[in-house]
Amino acid sequence: MKKQKIGLSAMNWILSILGILLFSCIIILPPVFRRFIKPEIIEEPPQEEIITATVTCQNENLAGVNYIDSEILVFTYQNQKLQGFTRTTNRVYTDSLTYQEQKSVYGKYVTAFSMINGYEYSATPSDDTFSVRIQEKYDLTIFKPTTIVIPGDENPTAITTSYELNSDISMIEEYLTVNGYTCSDNEEE
Repeated sequence: MKKQKIGLSAMNWILSILGILLFSCIIILPPVFRRFIKPEIIEEPPQEEIITATVTCQNENLAGVNYIDSEILVFTYQNQKLQGFTRTTNRVYTDSLTYQEQKSVYGKYVTAFSMINGYEYSATPSDDTFSVRIQEKYDLTIFKPTTIVIPGDENPTAITTSYELNSDISMIEEYLTVNGYTCSDNEEE
């Protein structure tokens, strides 16, 4: 009978040892390298602080044909850029008959304007003082000027605004002050 060699040949020994070394390098070296080599931290640029504030401007005794208005404008802005505003008008009619005629028109407006994105309209009449409180709220981030047909009217009505998104609030405040409004700042953050 022939003798068989038991065990590994020199070549198998070398390959086994190299495999063990390679395997241990894959397991041991990454944590060691992480300890000595710090990863480069990518810093984000500092973000600009966003300051949200409001400006309130008001004007009393704005005369119309058959009424006198008191108007309050509240502008909301971020970093001096206009985001939206609310206009509150207290309209007092000089004639009760004119008030009665116009009262129903405001109801049609509330219904028709309710479908416009970024625009809220409300009107609250007072029969005791022959007045109407009209509130218009514009969210300029979503409001788009549009034209609608109010039920009962033949001609379409354009819904627009004098102020645009990201307008400079200081320019608006200056313009209103020149035109008789009294303005005051209210920072919120």
